[in-house]
Amino acid sequence: MKTRSTLSAALSISLLSGLALSNAHAANDNKQFSPAECQPYGQTSTYDTLAIRADGVQNKTTNTNKYTICPIVHDADGSWSADSGLTVVLVFAYAGNGTIECTLTVGIDTAGIQLPATQTVAASPFLAGLKIINFTEMSGTSEQPGTVVCRLPPGAKLSYIRSGEEAETDTDPPAP
Repeated sequence: MKTRSTLSAALSISLLSGLALSNAHAANDNKQFSPAECQPYGQTSTYDTLAIRADGVQNKTTNTNKYTICPIVHDADGSWSADSGLTVVLVFAYAGNGTIECTLTVGIDTAGIQLPATQTVAASPFLAGLKIINFTEMSGTSEQPGTVVCRLPPGAKLSYIRSGEEAETDTDPPAP
C-alpha cells in the first residue's frame, strides 16, 4: 500500500512539473528543490514539532499549527518585470481540514527600493491528497533573496518547491 501511495505521489509531482508553472508566458529557467533546507519558524515551532526529511517538512503534532521558513532558490541575474517575473509553486501532501497558508517575501528593506514585496496565499486542492499554492509573478531585482513562510496544520507536509524565472539567464562576460 505504501508503494502505491509513493507511486501516486511521484506521478502527481511529475504532472506538476509541466502544469504548475503554466502562466501567460513560458518560463525560461525553472528550479525545483526539496524543502529539506527549511527550518522551524517562530517561537512554538521547533525541530521537535517539525519533521524535516528528504521528502519534505511535516507538522508532527496532532492539534497545533506549526510554521516553517524556506529559502527560494533562484538566479541572481537581470531584473524581473510584471510580465517576466518570479513564480513560485508549493505542493503539500495533506488530506485534513485545516488551512495551509504561506507568505512569499522577495527582497530586503533598503533605502530607495520599494521592497520587500509579499504575497499571502492559501493552498487549494490539486489532486487527491495534494494541495497547491501557485504564487503569481512578482517583479523586482533578482539579486534580492526570496523566502517563504508556511503555516502547516497538524499532519500537513510541504513536499515540493519550484521557482520559475521568466527572464533569460544572464551569461558570464567573456574572460579578458
